[in-house]
Amino acid sequence: HLAPLALYCRGNIECLNQCLVAMIGSRNASNYGIDSAKKLAANLAEAGVGVVSGLATGIDAAAHCGALDGGGTTIGVLGGALNCFYPKENIALAKRMVENDGLVISEFPFNYEPTKFTFPRRNRIISGLCRCVVAIETPASSGTMITVNHAEQQNRTIMAVPGRIDSFRSEGCNRLIRDGAGVVTCAKDILDELGEFIPRAPAGKQREQNAKRSDVQRVASLSDEEKLIWDVLSDEPLYPETIIERT
Repeated sequence: HLAPLALYCRGNIECLNQCLVAMIGSRNASNYGIDSAKKLAANLAEAGVGVVSGLATGIDAAAHCGALDGGGTTIGVLGGALNCFYPKENIALAKRMVENDGLVISEFPFNYEPTKFTFPRRNRIISGLCRCVVAIETPASSGTMITVNHAEQQNRTIMAVPGRIDSFRSEGCNRLIRDGAGVVTCAKDILDELGEFIPRAPAGKQREQNAKRSDVQRVASLSDEEKLIWDVLSDEPLYPETIIERT
């Protein structure tokens, strides 16, 4: 658990001075896990909290995307050198993060290729940067649980999103909650845990205006057919047949 000798960075290093939360989970995530990560990260970003993850596929990528959608900054910690990026399909996401005042970092010198040993090693940096680590959909034995172990030894707050009791993807999170981790049902649960460390939120009226402006921007980018679907969607799941019928 030694601190790295150095961190190689690309992007805005000032975002390291924010209140930061790590959001981690399975690469093989379900729609529920992806949606939860995006929504939580977006809401944290809107509250001025930075989101840290490992730029992997699945929950990691969803958390980074959610933070960007919420107008915030996000930090990715790589398991190899900056010029040995993995996975390749997330290169565009990493560029988007940097272009939006985010940061991509690595403790590995240039040309250092990622291996099965470097990813568990980088996980201590993900947890070490943050005041709180949030697990979203993870099997009982996974890289996410390695990060949680690092977080425990670094005296970080550990929280988890509950999942289905019959899903292997949620076994790790449900065990964490059983063993005392904080339960996350919305971003407010995380913000309440952070308390005095989060930046002062905008006044109520300004916050409402920001939220309305964000919704208007999202809807404006939709096609006519997508807007029809948007108008019938609700907080409850809808069958495709129901959406077809209502549109």
